[in-house]
Amino acid sequence: MGCQAKAVNTRFQNKEERDSRRTISSLSKLASNHTMSFRAAMKHWYDPAAIPIYVVIGTAMGGATWYLSRLARGPDIVWDRHNNPQPWNDVKQGQNTKMMAVNQEFPNGSYKRDKL
Repeated sequence: MGCQAKAVNTRFQNKEERDSRRTISSLSKLASNHTMSFRAAMKHWYDPAAIPIYVVIGTAMGGATWYLSRLARGPDIVWDRHNNPQPWNDVKQGQNTKMMAVNQEFPNGSYKRDKL
């Protein structure tokens, strides 16, 4: 029974050594290819299950960029203190400065910032 246990241990040890050799050889192959080809990149990063993640992240980044640009062009933001120190004075009475107005009419339309 002692011989069988010893044989089992050597078999597992050989399997571990074999796996470590495979890992080392695959790492050396990756190191030898300094540049990753387009096909290898697509194989690594393209997965049909990941497409919704890419779409959601892209949409969120686009929406965040749009909203930040909208906030930066608001009437209460001062970008240039010398040429336009008080941009909120350019807003006329009856002009909408909000993003969305429900059931309200504004005769002068919405506020648009011509210059920063």
